[in-house]
Amino acid sequence: EIISMLKKVVNKFKKESIVAHFVFNSQCNAKASQKMVKDVMKAHAAKKKNIVGVVLSINSPGGSAVHSSLISSHAATFAKKKNVPFITICEDMAASGGYWVLCTGTHGVYAHPASMVGSIGVIATLADFKGAFDQSKIERPVIQ
Repeated sequence: EIISMLKKVVNKFKKESIVAHFVFNSQCNAKASQKMVKDVMKAHAAKKKNIVGVVLSINSPGGSAVHSSLISSHAATFAKKKNVPFITICEDMAASGGYWVLCTGTHGVYAHPASMVGSIGVIATLADFKGAFDQSKIERPVIQ
């Protein structure tokens, strides 16, 4: 819906204008960043001169911080090389690493009011062996 509205606006200005549309619809992982590389390479190979903007649609629960960075940088770099605006759009969800990707839009970041957006955080699981150490009479010296 948002993409079709953007295309209508663009088409009013220039009949043969193209908005490059990349879709990121998964977790932030190696497979997703490899897909983005392939999509961007296809767009480069097309050698279209009339690209007037780049849109990255996002629907992601998050994942790897490294791959979140890679996914957004591939699309953003394509826009920068073409010297066109880079816009990101959240569809259903942009959480954690997906939120990171969403925030990289340099000329606009959009989300539907009902989209789930946000929640960058870290999960750490720690084991508490104090009871086992006490029961086994294992000392835990602190060296300072």
